[in-house]
Parts: sequence; structure tokens; C-alpha cells
Amino acid sequence: MPKTLYLVALPLLFSCGDGGDAPLGIAASLKSANSVVLPCGDGRLGDLKQVYSASTYLVAQNNFRNRFRVKHNGDTLSFDNIDLRIPLSALKAAEDSVAKPGKPVRGIYVSYGVSGTVFKPVIEFMYADSTLRGDLRRFKKRRYALNTTTGKLDTVSVAQQEVLQRNYLDSVLVDRLGDGVFTPLRPDVAGQPEPDAQGLWMPYADRLNMLFRDNLHLEPTHLVISCISEQFCHGNMLALPATVEEYQHLLSFHLANGKNGDTDLLNTRTNPADSALQQRALDVGHVYPPYRR
Repeated sequence: MPKTLYLVALPLLFSCGDGGDAPLGIAASLKSANSVVLPCGDGRLGDLKQVYSASTYLVAQNNFRNRFRVKHNGDTLSFDNIDLRIPLSALKAAEDSVAKPGKPVRGIYVSYGVSGTVFKPVIEFMYADSTLRGDLRRFKKRRYALNTTTGKLDTVSVAQQEVLQRNYLDSVLVDRLGDGVFTPLRPDVAGQPEPDAQGLWMPYADRLNMLFRDNLHLEPTHLVISCISEQFCHGNMLALPATVEEYQHLLSFHLANGKNGDTDLLNTRTNPADSALQQRALDVGHVYPPYRR
């Protein structure tokens, strides 16, 4: 299919309309568009609303590189690959395979996983459940992982997903306080301190649709999902006696073009208000498990 026709179809990939879960309005979401500062005590624990320029994206990604390690064959190592470059054609094919009449894809769910020293998440898609006020639920029958050789999203079984997730929980270490002390991840166990993020989900409504709209003229070919890290602020919570800032594993989303998606559509220029997400990266997801408030 000619590229120009495919780009015309791109807005259909992330359908606009009632996405089911867009907790902040666009104006409120974008008012800190050039900042990566997360003030403590503002209550934003389960969902971050951040927009990254090329320079602030690099800071957040370096936070991950510096604060996270993986155990492999008895050694503690850095991650080999923390970017997932998904061809938009492969993403649309996977969406088409799960969408049903009257039940279009409205969100994406990314479960963290590890294979060796490579970040290998499992991707599922979400729909708006009319019985739950339009809240998003996962399509249960299909899950995917990127095949970096073919550039396609291969289906994975529940058992394969569980292995990748268990590898992640058992092998990843985090320097929580930025003091060089790496400790194991905290599982989601009732009565224990706040668990570490094990995944992230986000609706297509609001800014992910805007990301495609604002960059359509640049002919993106890939969606890039990157590991980043920021400090979450745990404050005024029963499980913790005082305000605590800890680095958490987060994800950002941006667009790229080129045959292998190796040209990131990121810059540091100031954008006009009507194209605030042009050449920007987003962290607009909700971590899982959610933080108990």
C-alpha cells in the first residue's frame, strides 16, 4: 500500500471519541508540558501526565539505565535493550485481530517482562466495557510480544507471558533512592510496602490520539515504547510513615520513522498550542498494580 494512503488511515489506529478513561482534560494535562518535575505531595501516585522533549526524555531514560539492573547467569548487568520499536503496520494488524464489531480497541496494556538481559514486555489491547461505565478491560484471548527479527507482533501464550513476568520480578533490581544500593522488586502483596510497577496501561483517548495527530505530517512508521524512570512520591500513606521518593519503572511512548524506526521524532523546540505533542514523548499511562491511596 502506498505510504500516503497508509498515513491517511493512521488516525483510525488510535480511534478518537469516547475512550472510556481519560482522567484529565487536555488543558490540564498539557499545562506542565515542558517539565519533568513531579512535586511531592500532589497525590499523583497511580498516573503520571508528562510530556517529554528530546532532552528531558534522555534524562528520564538515563534514569532507568542508571537505576535498574538485571541479574543474569550469576551477574548483575545493565539492560541490553530498553526500546521497543513497533511498526505501525504490525500494531494495526494486531489490533485488527482482536477488535470486534461494536468493540473497537480503546487502549493498550503493557506487562513488564524480561528475557535474559532484554526488556521483553507483553502487549494486550483494551476495549470500553459498556457494563462498567465505559471502563477499559483487556481482550483476554490474544497477547503479543515484539519479534525484533521480523518486526511483527507474535502471539504468546499465557504460560509464556507468565515466564516473562516471573523473570522480571525475580531478576530486576532497582536503586530506589539513587544512592547506589540496588534491591529486589517488591511484589504486590497485601499488607506489605507499596509494590513496584509491573506494567502500565493507557487509554487511546486524550493525548495518545493527539500524538498521532500532531506528528502525522512527519510520516511516522513506528511507535516506540521506552523504559524510563522518574521518582514517585509516596506521601500521606498508611503504609509509609513519611514522604518517600523512589525511582519507579515507567514507560514513554513516541513516534519514529525510517525503515527500522531508527529516526526518533523528538526535538526540543517550543511547540505552538495547537500542536503541543509534535516531536514529543509521552508518559500518560497508569501503573499496575495501582498504588493504594
